[in-house]
Amino acid sequence: MNSTLGGENLDYSPDGYGRDGSGGVLDGGSGGVDLGGGGSGGGGGGAGGPADAPSTAVMADLQLDEGGNLVIAYGQHVVAGHLVQYDYSVGPPPALKFIAALGEGPWDGAIKVYYAGEEISASASSSTPGYKFHPGTFSTGTGDANQGTPMFFPSSPTYSGTSYVEVLLSATQSVEERPDKMRGVFRCLKVANYNSSGTVTDSGSYSANPARVAADLLKRAGLLSLIDWPSWVAWRDYCDVTITWGSRSIPRFECHLALTNPTDIIGTLTQVTQTSCTFWQDTGAKIKFLLPVVTSSLTNGNEQITFTESNCRSVTLIANDRRALPTGYIARFRDLDDEYMGEVTVEVFSDTLETVTGGQNRSEFALPPMTRSQAERVCNWRLQLDGVYNADVELIAYGSASAILPGDLAKIDHEVLQNSNAPVSWLFITEAEDLPEESGPSLRRVRGRILSDGLYSDTAHTVPVS
Repeated sequence: MNSTLGGENLDYSPDGYGRDGSGGVLDGGSGGVDLGGGGSGGGGGGAGGPADAPSTAVMADLQLDEGGNLVIAYGQHVVAGHLVQYDYSVGPPPALKFIAALGEGPWDGAIKVYYAGEEISASASSSTPGYKFHPGTFSTGTGDANQGTPMFFPSSPTYSGTSYVEVLLSATQSVEERPDKMRGVFRCLKVANYNSSGTVTDSGSYSANPARVAADLLKRAGLLSLIDWPSWVAWRDYCDVTITWGSRSIPRFECHLALTNPTDIIGTLTQVTQTSCTFWQDTGAKIKFLLPVVTSSLTNGNEQITFTESNCRSVTLIANDRRALPTGYIARFRDLDDEYMGEVTVEVFSDTLETVTGGQNRSEFALPPMTRSQAERVCNWRLQLDGVYNADVELIAYGSASAILPGDLAKIDHEVLQNSNAPVSWLFITEAEDLPEESGPSLRRVRGRILSDGLYSDTAHTVPVS
């Protein structure tokens, strides 16, 4: 089978989320597809455990080195930026002003800006202490109201295409001469929206919807045309649904991802889909998005294939060693409900698994900023797939089943499994690879995880205390 995203015979590991391989369109030979910021991304190698989100610690510290990469940031983040201009007068009274580049624009706006933990206000004039935010649009000239000459630095360039904030401190704040004490919470990149035909319906607005984030990343990589738009729209709309969390209604899924270094599209797409408990699939021609399995009878549009004696052979039931499986997940992330977006952790584990295995095997990983509800639901989804369901089936598929791909769901109607007394309802396909021609025409080795119920639940979170 030909692959859009990285060569032939690609495996889809439940531990790695994305398709693995090399030599395809996204790998760009040996260097990967660079998403911007200079340098080259790596190829699509396998990942062990959930895909770790890039650390946001770099964004929260003021960068003083020249020529640093501008962040590509989606959703809401705490940002200090890169110090690009600076002026200090000892006075009296002392006066400090500076410009911090935030990221590639256009950004939506500043939520709050702080200096030494104290909130500072937007300034309306060049002599009034405070901050002025610039979105990073392409400047029309020095008189551009949004991206013209900086208010506190009238002889400086417009920094076209770069979102930045300029700050003038009060005399009291200027005494320390510490621009590194500035932090801001910002709504970042504006992204486009599309319909099921791939036609632009919104050229750019603020959104943390994972599907819109993924489309923007694929556009940056020159791969927008590879999106399977009907599945993309289904994913976008699924994420936008509001769910109940205690007394609140919140979006089901958001993606507040930030890329502080050049990266490859395979790993990045994995990070985005992980935030919404979704898989992406390389069909050989398009990039398709598969929604999480909710129940054994509701497949959320994932392709259904039934394995029978007529399309598979060498069927083997595999009971994985429970002692090697995770009994829980610990996620660290910045909490969107915290005014300062402080870093927190949530822990989701199975008492039953830890009793059966006689101990704890909890894995820690990082997520982008999100609510505690979303973090707990992501952890629970991973635990269901990696730990709770611990039996696999391996088989050789042919004929009508030879087109099976990782991420698909398959029903089982094969006498070997029917006679095994195993509660087999569905297989979530985790690996699929073509076998050499000498093994037989169009044969495919397939492995899948047995499911007896759903992987994802909207209610798999703890209700916050009022």
